[in-house]
Amino acid sequence: MVMDVEIELRIPTLTLNKEDDVPGKVDNTHVRFKKVIQVPAFPPPGSTIQLTAGVNLAFECTVARADWHEEKQLFVVSCRYPKQRIFQSEYEAILNDPEWRRTELPA
Repeated sequence: MVMDVEIELRIPTLTLNKEDDVPGKVDNTHVRFKKVIQVPAFPPPGSTIQLTAGVNLAFECTVARADWHEEKQLFVVSCRYPKQRIFQSEYEAILNDPEWRRTELPA
């Protein structure tokens, strides 16, 4: 049964080179990227989901949990980026993809 779910993706903190070549840290501890996708079946914790960002980035994330969101009437699936490190090009692909929404978690 195909169903819509909202992916809530956690990505690692990264260091970016700014225009003046001074490295700057992007702390993503309280940031999530969200996107609604269709999945062929309910994704249980521990399973993987294939995701994309932009035209060149495809990756598989691991499902940490899935919770029903009454207001949205769909499951919100919490996932982690597959690697402990994210490259600047990968981060920018997610950040600049209009299907992904960047949200701040309450502190």
